[in-house]
Amino acid sequence: MARLMVLPAAVVVCLASCQWQEPVEVEGAMMVYNASKHVIALNVSQVPWLECAALEQFGEGLIQESDFQSPGLVRLAPGAVLGLSRIGCGCRVYRLSAGGRSTVVRAPEGYVTMDTHPTIEQRHRYDDRMLAIGDGFSFVPGKDIETLQVADEAETVDCGVEPPALAFSTPGLASPAQYPFRAENLELLAVEPIAGNCFGVRVRRSSVEPVGPGDSTGEGGAAGAAGVAGAAGAAGAAGAPAGVAGTGEVMSVPEMSVPPAPDQVVLCAPLELFPFRVGDVVDISGTIADDPNTLTRQDGLTVETEDRAFRIGITEELETSFRFDDRRCGPVRDESGAPWLAVRMGVGSGFTQELVRGEVRSFEQAGGTLSVYLGRSRQVLGCNTARSSSRTSFEIVQRWSL
Repeated sequence: MARLMVLPAAVVVCLASCQWQEPVEVEGAMMVYNASKHVIALNVSQVPWLECAALEQFGEGLIQESDFQSPGLVRLAPGAVLGLSRIGCGCRVYRLSAGGRSTVVRAPEGYVTMDTHPTIEQRHRYDDRMLAIGDGFSFVPGKDIETLQVADEAETVDCGVEPPALAFSTPGLASPAQYPFRAENLELLAVEPIAGNCFGVRVRRSSVEPVGPGDSTGEGGAAGAAGVAGAAGAAGAAGAPAGVAGTGEVMSVPEMSVPPAPDQVVLCAPLELFPFRVGDVVDISGTIADDPNTLTRQDGLTVETEDRAFRIGITEELETSFRFDDRRCGPVRDESGAPWLAVRMGVGSGFTQELVRGEVRSFEQAGGTLSVYLGRSRQVLGCNTARSSSRTSFEIVQRWSL
């Protein structure tokens, strides 16, 4: 009679998949130790965008259950340890789930290395940064591991109505691949509301000229507007008339042939700030620029004559250092769920006039009147991940007229 041979559980798993191979050593900010007599299917998840500075300022109320992301289950054998390392900036916050139970913890700073199946001596040496999972799936953290209480939904602040986003596009007039560009002597045929805060401007053009790197003006133009700057000094004074749209020289190129049909420019901004009417002849210039040195992106579109100018500016500073300001509003969740703070902005030298989101502020500038509208101005509380990146962004409309 044949004898039935019973294989250990670990061997049975290997026969089923033959992909499991335990490392000899593990490293991590904290260790999860299987103190039970059974293999544990452990789910480890993190909040990859969570910056430590934001967590220190706002506490666990900043995060919610849906923020945690998991790569999947991990097999943890009896007597084995699993080293946990952060994902992204992560700030060493982990959500551990096993056997229908879960806990959220924050690991101490630094890293340790130990055997995958540690000796009693190793377990005692690193006991303070080790979380043991016992029978019944009980979680017992060491004294250097902080336990956090995370709500289903994060705490939020009522910051009033958020201004609609500012934007611009130039279908037909110029594609993004043609930026920077300048189109001169355009007759304004119509100004028509589209939807929400957007309106269309139909123009008939005679010429379109590409411009050199960093240039979006050409020669001449209207008197300039003072620069708009934020709390971090991201935008300086714009200066002279062409400063509304940049500086430099137009490349010497032949005039391009154009179709006779009118072109449309779409502007998402307060219509009352647009200083032109049907019949006006205007110049339009646009920039889409990335500065690799300052990690800043500045997009802008300017419509101007000799006595009037209208500009939409959208600026993003990537990978900004975290800054706090008690007069900011937030944190508030955006459409993707990432939290952000409202950023203070000011105009003029020394921010002599503070702007308010969704409102217009006016003052005398270059012999005329400069009106500035501040749209969204925010600092996202997140590091550089697919979901969000650490950045300060602000959207501004400037109207200048004699």
